[in-house]
Amino acid sequence: MLLALFITMSKPYKSKTEVDNIQVSSQRMLKDKLQVINIGLQKFADDLASREVEVVQVDWKPPARGNVRLANLLAMMSDY
Repeated sequence: MLLALFITMSKPYKSKTEVDNIQVSSQRMLKDKLQVINIGLQKFADDLASREVEVVQVDWKPPARGNVRLANLLAMMSDY
């Protein structure tokens, strides 16, 4: 829902009607129950859960702790 809202709100608009339609659509989306998939920091999921938001935590870290050179080496090794 938030991703859709961000994409919708980030493009330029041509007419007032188009802006009005987006506002109505956004208001409709915000009435729905918020559901979140959190990737990464557990603290974000904890904060949402404390506010009774339905959240699923995905424990993800960048390969090789973000070290691009090491990640490339590991990728080459996994091909064998």
